[in-house]
Amino acid sequence: MQKLKIVFHMFVESGYEGGLIEQTLRSADYDAIFVADTDALPLSENEPDILLLEPSMSQWAWLDLFIGFTRDYPDLPVVLYSRDISVKNDFQPLPGEAPVYLAGDVLVLKERLGDIVEDIMRRKEGTPKSILFVDDEPNVLSAYTRMLRKSPWRVLTAPSAEKALDILDEESINLVVTDMKMPEVHGMELVARIREKFEDLPIIVCSAYHGMKDDQSLQFHKIAGFIEKPVESDVLVSKIEEVLGH
Repeated sequence: MQKLKIVFHMFVESGYEGGLIEQTLRSADYDAIFVADTDALPLSENEPDILLLEPSMSQWAWLDLFIGFTRDYPDLPVVLYSRDISVKNDFQPLPGEAPVYLAGDVLVLKERLGDIVEDIMRRKEGTPKSILFVDDEPNVLSAYTRMLRKSPWRVLTAPSAEKALDILDEESINLVVTDMKMPEVHGMELVARIREKFEDLPIIVCSAYHGMKDDQSLQFHKIAGFIEKPVESDVLVSKIEEVLGH
């Protein structure tokens, strides 16, 4: 089986540190190519898969590179690496939609490279983003499926909060769209339980009660959007595009 080719654009002040990172990551099960000077050849010949930067409080060139690359490659995974970074387990994604990671140990970075490669594979293969719809009414779930039948997204449905939690444990989900008024487990309880495991997973709430939009608990749980029921197709698509992108 051919190794996955990964192009690292790496900007680390210490030549020794850069050599250590390159040597360590080359030993992983990938065809790793390191580019330290983007002026040496056109980016089209070595389009980056991962940008690896060393943040510095004294030299701000890394920040210009970070801004430039993330502007030109909005889905590009970025690793901010420094031995001075102290994070839990020495590897941690930053909150938000951008795939930015903090790393303080090169061996842990090597072990967790698979998390970043998953982002790369999704970009390379064009894997559709998955949306999980949760509602206790079968006709509503069927309506969601019909509304999005020509969309670029993969649609999954769950008739209950418990089933939704099972799916989240088994599938890679990019967005949850949930009803609020459901038997057994209320939508707000579902949101709280999702947040216990998936802190940054976008959630859109649907409710026939318009005042729900201003509920403080939605802000507390970082809800990405509110849609009033009955849900209209164009409103749903617009909100999903706003949250996930086209």
